[in-house]
Amino acid sequence: MSGRRSVLWRAAVLLRPAWLRLFAGALAAAAASGCAVALMATSAWLIARAAQHPPVLTLMVAIVSVRAFGIGRGLLRYVERLVSHDAAFAALGDVRVRVYRKLERLAPAGLPAWRRGDLLTRLVTDVDDMQDLALRGLLPIASAALVFLATLGLAVALLPSAALVLAGALAVAGIATPWLWVRASRTVEDGVAGERAERTATVVELLDASTDLLACGAADQWLSRVDDLESRVALRVLRSARLAGAGVGIAILAVAAAVWGTLVVAVPVVHQGSLAGPALAVLVLTPLALTELVQALPVAAQELQRVRGSAARVLAVLDSPDPVHEPAHVRPLAAAAAAAPHIRVTGLQVNWPGRAQAALEAIDL
Repeated sequence: MSGRRSVLWRAAVLLRPAWLRLFAGALAAAAASGCAVALMATSAWLIARAAQHPPVLTLMVAIVSVRAFGIGRGLLRYVERLVSHDAAFAALGDVRVRVYRKLERLAPAGLPAWRRGDLLTRLVTDVDDMQDLALRGLLPIASAALVFLATLGLAVALLPSAALVLAGALAVAGIATPWLWVRASRTVEDGVAGERAERTATVVELLDASTDLLACGAADQWLSRVDDLESRVALRVLRSARLAGAGVGIAILAVAAAVWGTLVVAVPVVHQGSLAGPALAVLVLTPLALTELVQALPVAAQELQRVRGSAARVLAVLDSPDPVHEPAHVRPLAAAAAAAPHIRVTGLQVNWPGRAQAALEAIDL
């Protein structure tokens, strides 16, 4: 488990140039979701209070608030998308440049460690997946945590027993469900990146050797192999989607349980006169506004699990030792060149790493 966390942490460090903008995006996402919750709570209070036929002036603040929260929700969501995606794409470009520069240092002796198609997948698809670490993984979790705390604070202010019910439901939907999903889907998600790379590498080799395969009558065998790899990838994706769907369903059931549980604990308090009717409407309907957030948490756990596999493959490239190490201090040759403008090489020998026999030897230049 510590290795898994270290991979995600190192992947997050690679996105460090965009941390500030991603934090601003998380705040904007929390504000947008908070507007949605506030819109539900204010609307519930407004409808329940209006049913009591009070003076219209007592409703004006709530009416204006409903309009403000409705506009703010869409506006802040747009700001969140703009800021977070801009930051993620900028960080993604930086990661891709790092990988390309590493490949430049590894070429040509270090590149045979990977198949060409696999290396292409690491440079393109796996690097692209790393943007989801922030956009679909960390940002939804951070914004949901902030909104959950604010909503629990509102529930505590109105009725502490209802806040306990809501806290239990959010613990199930926001903590237990994603954790169980990660435990159940670990073997499914871990193999997606590897099998996807295997499929790409096989397709590249098939295209490169297509002439020889057709001449030898072996093309059908390779095509069957590609079909088998594609089926395995699709099966893993299908299993992952089913698990994510089950997690979302459990989260929605937890929110529904919060609604009914709030009714059970709050209705007697209303009958006792300790809680006003509009406040009951706020307590009962506010959890419904959290449905969108709790639905995103199992999906966020899925994205983190998937990104971990892709990030591990990218980090494997970045961690590869350079086959040629430049000296720390290069001796200037200007003075030597002025004194002796000719360079003589005697007995030059060239060898590939790991080979005992020299490729070229006894070369004089």
